[in-house]
Amino acid sequence: MALGHSYEATRDFCIALRNDLRKSSPRAHGVRVNCICPAGVYTDMVTGILNSVWEGRYKPPQDLFDSMPKTHEAALKIYLKPSDVVNEVMKLINDESKNGQVLLITKDPEGPMQVKVENIELK
Repeated sequence: MALGHSYEATRDFCIALRNDLRKSSPRAHGVRVNCICPAGVYTDMVTGILNSVWEGRYKPPQDLFDSMPKTHEAALKIYLKPSDVVNEVMKLINDESKNGQVLLITKDPEGPMQVKVENIELK
């Protein structure tokens, strides 16, 4: 899907930019460089796309359709809320020991906070 490739390319660019910036020692000037990589977030854009599919106004490729949630309730179980991402960004801002991190934020229905955050490095 084109949107998926655009997201991946943008994410990879942001991570590469983070690598370049942290090598220039901005920490000496009080600047920290981190990267947040949220998985699917249930935004107005996602809601609009899903509503178009559910109402029959848009027919995605079958493999994409098969992986999509079929109801609003199902979508809430697999997508992050925007506030989930905001909460993790605020934690990162407030933790001055974090520098040069790439944090993947995903939905974790089994976890106590229903959000999973892990530090990753992409090759």
